[in-house]
Amino acid sequence: MKKSKVLIVDDDKLILELFESCLSEFGFLIHTISDSSEAIEIMKQESFDLVFLDIHMKPIDGFTILAEIKKKSHEAVVIIISGFEDYANALKAIDLGAYHILRKPVSMQELLFFTKKAIEYHDIRAELKKIKEKFYNIELSGNITTQNPDFIKNLDLAETVADSNISVLIRGESGT
Repeated sequence: MKKSKVLIVDDDKLILELFESCLSEFGFLIHTISDSSEAIEIMKQESFDLVFLDIHMKPIDGFTILAEIKKKSHEAVVIIISGFEDYANALKAIDLGAYHILRKPVSMQELLFFTKKAIEYHDIRAELKKIKEKFYNIELSGNITTQNPDFIKNLDLAETVADSNISVLIRGESGT
C-alpha cells in the first residue's frame, strides 16, 4: 500500500516536531520546512498528497505558497494551520483552494482526523481521475469530454481561474 506524502510548512519548529511525531507514527511520509522560501522550491521538485501550511510566515506568506502549490500540483490537498482568528483570511484561504483550516493549538486527535479525511479526499479524486481516463481513454478536464488539445488547454485555464475571484469574459457564437 502506498504511503501518503505529507509536507508541513510552519515557522514554529515546535509545531513541526509535534506534527511530524504524531503523523509519522501512523505511517505517513513526513517532510518539514521551517523556512517559507524553501516551500515553493521543494514543491517544484517533489509532489505531496497533503500539505499543512501556516499562513503568517516570512519572507513568503502562506497565501503566496498556497497559490503556487495549486498552480504546480492541483492534486495536493492543503490544510491551513493558523494561530490567528481572522475570518477574512480563512475565506481567502478557502477561495485559493485550501481544503480546511485548523486553528492553533491543534489537538493531536483533530490533526489525525483531518489528515485522514484529507488523504481520503485526495485518493478519491485521484482514483476518479484514473477511472475517467481509462473509461474514455482520452484526456479529461472536469466533466467535459474532448479529444481536442486546444479545448483541453482552454478548460485547464478555466479551471485555474475558477478558483479565484477575478472576472472572466467568455466570447463565442450564440449557442456555443
